[in-house]
Amino acid sequence: MNGDPGLELLNPTRWREVLEDASSRTLRFVAGARHIMPERTTCADHAHYAAEIVYHPRGVGRTRVNRMVTQFSAGDIVVYAPREIHDQHAEEECEDVCIQVALPPAAARRLRYGFLLGGVEGDWLVEEIEALSRSYGDGSALDQRVLDLRVTAVLLALVKRACEASESLRISTTERYVRKAEQYVREHFADIASLRQIADHVGLSESHLRHLFRSARKRSLVGYLREVRLNRAKVLLATSPHGLKQIAGMCGFTDEYYFSAVFRKVVGTPPGQYRLRQNPAQELAAASPA
Repeated sequence: MNGDPGLELLNPTRWREVLEDASSRTLRFVAGARHIMPERTTCADHAHYAAEIVYHPRGVGRTRVNRMVTQFSAGDIVVYAPREIHDQHAEEECEDVCIQVALPPAAARRLRYGFLLGGVEGDWLVEEIEALSRSYGDGSALDQRVLDLRVTAVLLALVKRACEASESLRISTTERYVRKAEQYVREHFADIASLRQIADHVGLSESHLRHLFRSARKRSLVGYLREVRLNRAKVLLATSPHGLKQIAGMCGFTDEYYFSAVFRKVVGTPPGQYRLRQNPAQELAAASPA
């Protein structure tokens, strides 16, 4: 599957919501089919009263739904909503394995567009779609019931996987933004004047970045910045001869008084006392009578 915008960006959670609401109803298997599309041919606009599941075991092409175009390649599955007009163009010879699924009328009316699930070769879903494409819904009532249960399981599994993939993509995107913000803080903590500066570097609004950071780390961005500054201050207090004013400036605090207040509140001891505790020899010298 290629990264072009299109169906894969449509949120499949709508399908999950609709199918959960119809969870007491078994969907109905309508028909299966498979065909070959020669290279550089187009299947013109068409629609079905049922939802359509199309597995592409080979080939590369594109499909358009409601003016949105997405690319597909070998191993991809495209699901179209009922009565949704769509076309398909084969950039190289494609094989389509199709099954149609009738939904309860109320559910069918609530669904639009479709979704794409990539890279599903060699798993039970593919085997079941292949098998159902060779089936016909014209047997006994019991045969039809079996087909209905099988196609219901296939569509529900496709929706579940598409939602999981969508959520994974969302989380991954959030994590990239958060890690970029963390790296910027670690490298520039002494010069950061506001959270807006971090947000501009990441490429988000300040409010959006703060929301993503809290969601991913269960803490505030300003709290993370303060922690990085204080950790650096601890190192300088323990290892350098710099005074509090210099250390405050080197760690991004406006002055030594604010630095001392924040340090004492968070660490539980004033910075001067912390320094003595990290250097026992100095503490003994300070305690000895002149």
